[in-house]
Amino acid sequence: MLEIRHLRTLRALRSAGSLVRAAEMLHLTQSALSHQVKLLEDRFGAPLFERKSLPVVFTAAGSRLLALADQVLPSVEQAERDVARMRAAEPAALRLALDCPACFEWLLPVLAQFRLRWPDVAIDVVEEGAADLVLGGAPDWALFRQEWVLLLPARHPLGSLRRLAARDLRGQTLLRLQHQRGADPLVDMLLAPAGIDLAQVDCPSVGALAHAVACGRGIAVLPRWAVQPYLLDGLLQARPLGEPGAWPEFGLRATSAVLGLACVADLAGLLRAHAAEHLRGVRLAI
Repeated sequence: MLEIRHLRTLRALRSAGSLVRAAEMLHLTQSALSHQVKLLEDRFGAPLFERKSLPVVFTAAGSRLLALADQVLPSVEQAERDVARMRAAEPAALRLALDCPACFEWLLPVLAQFRLRWPDVAIDVVEEGAADLVLGGAPDWALFRQEWVLLLPARHPLGSLRRLAARDLRGQTLLRLQHQRGADPLVDMLLAPAGIDLAQVDCPSVGALAHAVACGRGIAVLPRWAVQPYLLDGLLQARPLGEPGAWPEFGLRATSAVLGLACVADLAGLLRAHAAEHLRGVRLAI
């Protein structure tokens, strides 16, 4: 029998573009998702997508079921949200703080989606001390792991090293975002264990930081998704931090007052889905 979870699987395959990524989105192992797809294909007697296609290319049968998913799932999910509102009073507003200011740009389309789904719940971006939710850092909801990379000018000598060591960074200036909070993988992984401190300079935005690096004023460490647009013109290069790189968790922290709310869980789902579809250098949490 065709079930709602099958339709959600097809939609996740389209959004993620691969079985591996779709499994992460759905909190499944790849083998469990493959088994689910195989059972569905046996049920209809036809393949649902072309094997070894990347991104996923749906067959005629898969496209027809995907059209059904687009027709049915919005109504199902709206009904789920309506029942959640009936069961427990949702807040008039959620106060959200950002541990990493660089995420604000990709957060905007997620907040726009949230407003459509929860029109009675406003989200206000505030300072961390007054927040119900904090995006980034050690989470209650693990959304994904993000790759942090060392950002260098295009011809910087550090770019030729196969593996960076703390001693290689002596004498460098570390550029940071002005309101950046929380752990810095460069400091935690390389500098602090070696007892090395670097001079630090604050920059007001990711764009200003990228410009300063390109001009040779220092080096920086940021998530790959934050710097990817600035790597395209060849003025900058990004290097992983050691082997197998730095992949700290990124997620949502919540106060006890909002931890169990349906709207908060839905916001976490929207953030994961957006990361899977749009952000480079992330691995979704299962």
